[in-house]
Amino acid sequence: MAGVDVYSQAKQIVRNFSSMLGGVGASLKDIIHVHIFLIRVEDFQEMNRAYAEEFGSYLPARTVICVADLPKKGALMTMNLTAFSET
Repeated sequence: MAGVDVYSQAKQIVRNFSSMLGGVGASLKDIIHVHIFLIRVEDFQEMNRAYAEEFGSYLPARTVICVADLPKKGALMTMNLTAFSET
């Protein structure tokens, strides 16, 4: 786990996205949509802060959903993405 708070976890998830996309010649700018699953709605602001810091000026469409629980112990949130690159 990247951290015990949603801010740290969000930053690490986006950094993982960047690394995975880079492995196939793509980048965060190739992301079309992100689904974000939060356990606590009150964590939205800190997640949003980390999201904006990592994505910079390019902010893909996203959906934020509050869920009762996540399978990974200690996870306060998770994300998945859809990306498209012609490279």
